[in-house]
Amino acid sequence: MKDKRKLLLLLLLLYTRALCWLWLIGINVYDASYPLTQEETFLINPSIDLLTAHQIFPEVKGIQNSF
Repeated sequence: MKDKRKLLLLLLLLYTRALCWLWLIGINVYDASYPLTQEETFLINPSIDLLTAHQIFPEVKGIQNSF
């Protein structure tokens, strides 16, 4: 009886791990299928020059003049 319970717990654990991995892979595939907006690109890669930045975020224009 204990062996059956252990086996069921192990199968449940493996099943939930497989579901988690499939869910994570699904999210990554879903996210990669849509191109990033300009704002998202700037937030991921803030090394974009300030000229480009103030086109995306108009409030950055004042910062550019302060340098």
